[in-house]
Amino acid sequence: MPFPVEKSCGTWKHHRHSDNYPQLMEKLGVPAEMVQKIQETTIPVNHSLSGDKFTSKFEFMGKTLENTFTLGVEGEEHDPTVDRKRKDVTVGDLDGWTISKRC
Repeated sequence: MPFPVEKSCGTWKHHRHSDNYPQLMEKLGVPAEMVQKIQETTIPVNHSLSGDKFTSKFEFMGKTLENTFTLGVEGEEHDPTVDRKRKDVTVGDLDGWTISKRC
């Protein structure tokens, strides 16, 4: 059964997270002041799927960011919080979670 991409489109806001969320973000290179902004910001998100290409487009901190991935192929994601691309993220022994809520 295919993933219903349209259900992930819309405006989202950071809702809840694990107690170690700030430590996870720090390990990912996100500055502490940016973590606070992430938690307070609503983020308009648009996802689309065309064949095997998945595109995620969103606005964050006044910037529009778009990442396109080929399903089943390792790719890179531009991370606006640290202004660089990420290929693979390892956070060591930390395990955490975050939940976003539709606005």
